Amino acid sequence: MDGNPVRRSDFKGKPVVINFWATWCGPCKSEFPAMNAAYEQTKEDVAIIAITTEPTDSLNKVKDFKSANGLLFDVAYYSDLGNEIASCFDTSGIPVSIMVDRYGVISYYHVGS
Repeated sequence: MDGNPVRRSDFKGKPVVINFWATWCGPCKSEFPAMNAAYEQTKEDVAIIAITTEPTDSLNKVKDFKSANGLLFDVAYYSDLGNEIASCFDTSGIPVSIMVDRYGVISYYHVGS
């Protein structure tokens, strides 16, 4: 959300959970407390990043949402008007959670909360 791109190398070889969501998504909101708890337990070993690609979510709206909901893990913002990320990760619905192992291989893919 600071304007810098997120790269796999930013996570120093850790497995990464990528969660696709939107501020208006009820099931997305309902899973965030569990994600906060998981982050607290695994933050030394596993990275969690939540990415909103929803064109209706502005950067300020996402920042306010993160603050108001006490999200502890990384949150990224990308206005995916061309459906680039959605196509790449096949996120036709949200929430979607993807586990990428330390080698960059998708080891788990789940649609829904």
